[in-house]
Amino acid sequence: MNYVSGKHGDVTGFSTRAMNLLAAIADSGQVDRVPAVYGAILEAQPRDAAGPAPTDFALLEIASTQGVRLSAELRDAVESGRWNELVQRANDAASSRTLGRTGTPLRYVPTVLVEGRQFEVRDDGTDVARLEAAIRQSD
Repeated sequence: MNYVSGKHGDVTGFSTRAMNLLAAIADSGQVDRVPAVYGAILEAQPRDAAGPAPTDFALLEIASTQGVRLSAELRDAVESGRWNELVQRANDAASSRTLGRTGTPLRYVPTVLVEGRQFEVRDDGTDVARLEAAIRQSD
């Protein structure tokens, strides 16, 4: 999924470009590197959707620091946006469905469900305590 879509202010195409990179890494046979690169991308993403986002060159550098071999084909896939259409189709498909049997639509990433109810991730320092409370209430 391109987790910060245009409707959320992604003016740089960063989320689509980042997911394109992950698809290119997987396609190059280095799928074992995807989780580490994903984590590094999350660290490098702009805190504000309109903020400065890593360039394609910077995304490739992030991948390299996580042990990805940067072949000419992988570089071309990133620079050409080879997987952008797939990323958008996956995003559209996931966004149009409900989560499992909950009836809850996917509205944002990350999404956490507790007993079928969507837990609001706020990233304001209250998440852990609120999540623990929600889990206790569900017992």
